[in-house]
Amino acid sequence: MTKICELYEYINRIAPFDSAQTWDNSGLLLGDADLPCHCVLLALDITEDTVKQAKECSADLVITHHPVIFRPLSALSYHTPIAELISSKISVISAHTNLDIAVDGVNDALCRALNLQDLTSVKETPFLKLGTLPAAMKASEFAAQAARLLKSDCTSYTRGEKLLHTVAVCSGAGGEFFKEVVESGADAFFTGELKYHELLEFQRAGVAVIQAGHRETERVYKEDLAKKLSEQFPQIPFYTAQEENLLTGV
Repeated sequence: MTKICELYEYINRIAPFDSAQTWDNSGLLLGDADLPCHCVLLALDITEDTVKQAKECSADLVITHHPVIFRPLSALSYHTPIAELISSKISVISAHTNLDIAVDGVNDALCRALNLQDLTSVKETPFLKLGTLPAAMKASEFAAQAARLLKSDCTSYTRGEKLLHTVAVCSGAGGEFFKEVVESGADAFFTGELKYHELLEFQRAGVAVIQAGHRETERVYKEDLAKKLSEQFPQIPFYTAQEENLLTGV
């Protein structure tokens, strides 16, 4: 019988929880480490639909990227996904920033999905990867290619005719790394989302920006992690949640 603590320990080996940022909340956030684990659902977030899918596949553990509990709870309604998980005795392990920066973690998976080559880390910033495009292309061409590869219907880019060779990559939201991206000499910055003032900073610095959606740049990890877990725990079925985009175009 496999226990939840065994899956936790495996994730801790490939993406140590103590490498998570101090502001983060990663680990076994809901449930009991000594409970048996018979089925697992992998998801980006805990939502009502995620909980429904977990119950449909009889999962007793959900592994998420975004923490199921991020800010301290001051009250808890019975009609929330967390309360539903508790009543259904479904545990949750959240692997957030520790999985972002892990070897073969979220950022590496995103770079592979984009077909970037010659990957390196940007200085001492583990959240940033630097890669080269197989062939030089304009921002519009790279954005179209990325949208197709990531199945993203919310990809946008800054206009320009400059040919791009090198790309700095950060899954999710990477606006805080403006200085590091510019100093890396990258022609473009690929991320999930930027604030408006951050976008202006990159424009002034002459760095092209491609945004493909927060969720779209992070969901690439689910299949990779499911495969690794399946190889490590072949006796347990692993499912990946079907998670729809929060926004849609008009």
